[in-house]
Amino acid sequence: MIYSATGHRPNKLHNAYPESKTYNILVEFANWQVYTHKPAKMLTGMAIGWDCAVAEACLNVGIPFVACVPFKGQETMWPDKTKRYYYDLLAKAVEVVYVCDPGYAAWKMQKRNEYMVDNSQKQLALWDGTSGGTANCVRYAASKDVEIINCWAEYLACIRYYGVI
Repeated sequence: MIYSATGHRPNKLHNAYPESKTYNILVEFANWQVYTHKPAKMLTGMAIGWDCAVAEACLNVGIPFVACVPFKGQETMWPDKTKRYYYDLLAKAVEVVYVCDPGYAAWKMQKRNEYMVDNSQKQLALWDGTSGGTANCVRYAASKDVEIINCWAEYLACIRYYGVI
């Protein structure tokens, strides 16, 4: 079974930026989700937050992942440490797919989401119910009858347990 991952960026994940305590918890949570669901392969959009945490979890658990990047250069404005982390993950992907031509445009994130959904049977979502790109991806998956596994409630319980909130 091929899964796709969609979820929030660090600002909606209680500041889960790479190298923070909260991000480490996010990766451990992603490890558990990937291990529990055991996809044959995972497609991830490689945005900072849930996407990269899932990619790291796939490496930790031994599940191959495809980096579905919206466009080459999405990381241009990121901090140097975050870029290095991203490049390390890209190098370990079984495949890197650049869904659109280089250059930022907001619509390219949705095209990336559609590519992932169109090439998966299930979606592992970390969505709090708010509007935005994650909501758009979840709605698209629902329109394509892709099973959505939203693990937001479990994530909240996890970060409460660790005293983040």
